[in-house]
Amino acid sequence: MNIWIINQYASTLKTGFGGRWYYLAKEMAEMGHQVKLFSSANHHLLKNKPELGSENILEEKIEGFSFIWLKTKDYKNAHSKLERLYSEFQFRRILRSLDDKFKDRPDIIIYSSPSLIAYDGASILSKKIGCKIILDIRDLWPLTLIEMGISKYHPFIMYLAILERKAYLECDHIISNWPYAINYIKKYGVLENKFDWIPNGFSLSEFSDPIKLDKKIENLLPSGKFIVGYAGTLGHANALKSFIEAGALLKESKDIVLIIVGSGKEKQDLVDYADKLGCSNVLFLDSITKKQIPSLLRNFSACYVGFLDINLYKYGSSLTKLPEYLASSKPIIYASSSTFQPIKQYKAGITIPAEKPDLIAKAISQLYNLDTTSRKAMGDNGRDAAVSNYDYKKLATKLISIINKVG
Repeated sequence: MNIWIINQYASTLKTGFGGRWYYLAKEMAEMGHQVKLFSSANHHLLKNKPELGSENILEEKIEGFSFIWLKTKDYKNAHSKLERLYSEFQFRRILRSLDDKFKDRPDIIIYSSPSLIAYDGASILSKKIGCKIILDIRDLWPLTLIEMGISKYHPFIMYLAILERKAYLECDHIISNWPYAINYIKKYGVLENKFDWIPNGFSLSEFSDPIKLDKKIENLLPSGKFIVGYAGTLGHANALKSFIEAGALLKESKDIVLIIVGSGKEKQDLVDYADKLGCSNVLFLDSITKKQIPSLLRNFSACYVGFLDINLYKYGSSLTKLPEYLASSKPIIYASSSTFQPIKQYKAGITIPAEKPDLIAKAISQLYNLDTTSRKAMGDNGRDAAVSNYDYKKLATKLISIINKVG
């Protein structure tokens, strides 16, 4: 089949962290399908932006598929709100005429959020071409924004709600990495058979043959310690202050070290917060490349995943790091009050309610005092779950079956 994927915030491993659609495109291409992935060449998740020069479009052949960069307005970061918004409307406009730029015609178009603004452009494109469109919901907007404190009566939130309803009802099928998203979507009259769960996954090959850490990072990792680590975006939603507060409760435990690896707008605030609490047992390391994640996780004794205690998570969660944590064969501390409880289901670690530093500290101590065999059993359970449920090759196979069903 000829499959077009549209995700404004996609990247390659060279320009960013790859991610969901990079890996799914790669796997579908390996299955023999012709795949094009369209993204913006100027978005805040790119670490190395592609050079388009005076051109408005650049096509690269990567891993057997075409990655196509579309030129939109550049902006400084995620919080350059007006410029970022302008870029999303610009991306929408560009999508409407993609059929003029490519002679081949897709059998299906997949449009991926979180931004719903450009969905209209993808929808118009699908109607011009005469193919069906699948909507991939990677964040429940505007619900997420409302849960984070923005009024549902804000004009922009009301506009997003209109777009959301239109997209859910108009598209031919919906997929999401939120397992229970249908419980939210069906309030618009969407039937359950119009929905499928496709979680984020991991690359089995990257874990089988991991890229070594840079010596600079390797030398900063303490030896002979029980390391509980977090690797990912350092944002408010990741509840890292609770993790640091747990570190403060464990200051007297000299063999236990908490490590936070990554970047984000919250990083300096978190560093300052750890200093304020006198947490010399909490270390911060810079971001590493996607392919180095498996090597980093090998150095952890356990992994930490945290969430805010908000109503949003009754629809599940969509973390990119969870499949990698499971694949690392390390026990996981899962601090979440969500109805989605994979660690409990897989017996892959310890599950506790969200935003409870004392319980995080207790869980860390519990794992530390547990015998090696029991910790290994948890890690092995997680690894088995990852291979069975989160391998991108298997997820791509499931996606192709959905595309065939949508027809």
